[in-house]
Amino acid sequence: MTITLESRMAGHGSGHDSHNKKKYIHLDDFFADLAEEHSEKIEESLKKYEEFTEEENLNNLYNNVFTPAHDEFYKTVTEHLKTIGEDETKTEDKKEELQKAIVEGLKAYFEKVQPSIVKALEEHQIGDVEDQYHFLTTQYDEHIGADFRKGEGLTAIAEQFAKSKKLTLGHLKRRLWENQTKHAQKALDTIVNKYAAHHFTQYHPVDLAKYLKPHIEKAGLEVEDKLKFIQLSYGDLIHIISALKTGKWGEHGYGQYGFKQMKPEAEGSIPHVSQG
Repeated sequence: MTITLESRMAGHGSGHDSHNKKKYIHLDDFFADLAEEHSEKIEESLKKYEEFTEEENLNNLYNNVFTPAHDEFYKTVTEHLKTIGEDETKTEDKKEELQKAIVEGLKAYFEKVQPSIVKALEEHQIGDVEDQYHFLTTQYDEHIGADFRKGEGLTAIAEQFAKSKKLTLGHLKRRLWENQTKHAQKALDTIVNKYAAHHFTQYHPVDLAKYLKPHIEKAGLEVEDKLKFIQLSYGDLIHIISALKTGKWGEHGYGQYGFKQMKPEAEGSIPHVSQG
């Protein structure tokens, strides 16, 4: 059993303000609203975070913002790849053609998910395809929080395929299709992290850690490495806030933050908390 932050914070009020119930059409509205949204106390920040991360809101962003945008990206890229050849066509030495296809796909993507990115190309008169490619792939990779160590993102994809003697257009289409679900989820995670950072980085990490300690203990955990805990970064503390709500601690579990399972004073008095 996992006791979530959501259930423990119920005492702070369960009402939902109209902002967080808004169904966004694209992210420009999200960022415009976020610039005007502020909180003055940790309790208030937690309440706003709880509301923003409700399943209804996250499902709307995933299903009605990110997924359609990724579908449009794939559809547009594959249409432009037809002008290069068939699935069996080698991609070697076709960097310019690949960049053009990806540029058109990313324009279609950002028209759906964040139109201001495409407008920036027009406003700054960036007409060269290679320049557009580098701008749009960089924006996309930041958008999905790409981990370059894991080979994620699109920044160098045209160059990679153009250098290969074995890869084909079919390989590229398959790669892009397989990326869709993963990248949609990463884009959602990135937005949630930006929302959390907006509300929590105004507090000193030591104060956040102090506030979270009793909630961590109510979840059946205790702080074993106290020095490590009070030196956690904003990113770590924000992840703890998320994990207390979802019960998902990531690959390295709650031990990575210096926590351990609390020993029950009596049988069944403290719920077991999964490391997952």
